[in-house]
Amino acid sequence: MDDEKLDKFLEYIKPDNSFENTEHPSAPDYSNLNNWAAYPEKDGQQFYLPDASLPLNKNNNDVDVFYIHPTGFFEKTWNSFMEKDRAAYERTEMMLGNQISAFNDSCNIMLLNTDKRLTIHILLKIQTACWLMIWHLRIF
Repeated sequence: MDDEKLDKFLEYIKPDNSFENTEHPSAPDYSNLNNWAAYPEKDGQQFYLPDASLPLNKNNNDVDVFYIHPTGFFEKTWNSFMEKDRAAYERTEMMLGNQISAFNDSCNIMLLNTDKRLTIHILLKIQTACWLMIWHLRIF
């Protein structure tokens, strides 16, 4: 994809306002488990099992994993409020079930509810630049 096509595509998710002129969520209190998307003592999609015969160990594992998932934030603003009725929260739940649940028998899984400060608009530009460099260098 050439730069012009990429820029045109990214206009759909580019923030409408500058970072300074945007309403931001208040800082979450992480001593409250409601501000965690995943935590060993909090039931959630991180404990999804595709088959009931598979083992599940929610806590007391030897390894603590602080999971950082890919962005699921596709709004035209810099930050996302993380109320449970928002699409960004739903996408986080989906990623917990699809990605990190594979480790729920061996790791204590933790994931903060975040406001996704790096928007997909920025990340796609970075990713595209990296792929172009990889292609140019023929690393694969």
